[in-house]
Amino acid sequence: MRLIPAWFIVGITVAVARADTLWLTTSTGSTIETGEATITRIEGDKLFFMSVGNEASREIAQVARISLPDDPGFTAAEEAYAKGDWGAASDGYQTTLRTPTRPWMKDWSARRLSDAAVKAGRFDAAVSAYIALVQTRPELAMKSRPALPPGPSPALDSGAKQLEEALNGSGLGDAQRQALLMFLFDVQESRADAPAAGAVADRLLGEDIHSVEPRIVGRLKLALATKELAQNDPAAAAKTIEQSKDIFVDPPQQTEALFLTAEAKYAQAKSSDSLKEAALAYMRVVAHGKDQPTPRINQALLKTADILETLKDESGAARLRAAAKVQ
Repeated sequence: MRLIPAWFIVGITVAVARADTLWLTTSTGSTIETGEATITRIEGDKLFFMSVGNEASREIAQVARISLPDDPGFTAAEEAYAKGDWGAASDGYQTTLRTPTRPWMKDWSARRLSDAAVKAGRFDAAVSAYIALVQTRPELAMKSRPALPPGPSPALDSGAKQLEEALNGSGLGDAQRQALLMFLFDVQESRADAPAAGAVADRLLGEDIHSVEPRIVGRLKLALATKELAQNDPAAAAKTIEQSKDIFVDPPQQTEALFLTAEAKYAQAKSSDSLKEAALAYMRVVAHGKDQPTPRINQALLKTADILETLKDESGAARLRAAAKVQ
């Protein structure tokens, strides 16, 4: 009887132990196991793998679950996802995104995490997925941008930190950097952090964003002017608004631009005449935005009342304060 060399037996054992397993969804909704396979890559919406010496592929939507014997953490995330344990799946996929053991796993985990995080109500995980998709599948990232939670909140703080870390990393193209910056801008606005939002707007406006629609550019310009006012630079804020006046295409943006202009005039007023100009600027806000659901109307009325009191027009100030209360 011929003996089989030990190294041959060990080789077979290792090969079998390292085989991947896929569970595929059939047209009837049931799942079938592929048996031994080796996943090789993802192209578009297809997962490619070697099985019985031949390459095969399946639509990603058909793959119910994957098991990788050499990566128990990823396998556990897949099992949690298949069971609908969205929190555990989110944690597992986030770990895989940080330390993928195979090239295709970052793409796969980002897609799965994008879905699991929404179902788990995990904004932190959704941001992780979005960042990864921007890097691996920009076309999918546009469709998977996480909805912002009500702010301010710790979830938004965490999201802002993740986005900054990603932006400080290397390997981002122009379009990828702009996508992350735009999302960071939205997060900072939701955090009600006007200086931070303005700083991001300043960075974005320094990019080549000619293809961005005017309404979005208008938002960036308004945020930049708000930051400049917060930094006690009303002249710069007034200049930003004046140079951008043709960009403000919708009434709410126009009202905000008028309000920031009035704020800049008031901050620079040093005489009775300049105070009167500021008061008129605030009243333009009231006239333009009277039919809009905006707090700027009351704010403009009260600022004008303050100016009238400074100008010793107590009765006029009282009328404006009364008008503000009924808005």
